[in-house]
Amino acid sequence: VRDVSADTLDTASFNKILSVFKDHEKSHAARKEVMAMYLSLDTLVHYSQVVAWVEALYDKGHAENKDIRQTRAEIVSYCFHKLVETSRTRELLTLLDPEARKA
Repeated sequence: VRDVSADTLDTASFNKILSVFKDHEKSHAARKEVMAMYLSLDTLVHYSQVVAWVEALYDKGHAENKDIRQTRAEIVSYCFHKLVETSRTRELLTLLDPEARKA
């Protein structure tokens, strides 16, 4: 039996990812690096955390930037099987605009 509370992403790690995602001067590679650093294979995330990350990547008129669109698609894809709320996996896809779904 999996201990969800022990495997769920902690607040400090969530905030570190969020701060990198909010810095739109960071490259996709930098955002991907922070995802890899804090989202290990065993780490679970909450739907609300993924929503916050995706929303940070829509901020400040940078939504159309190809690198940011790619990060949005990647974070949703990566977290699809990591959700604590397994019944909300399909909802993740609705967070992406059509162009990000193609990324």
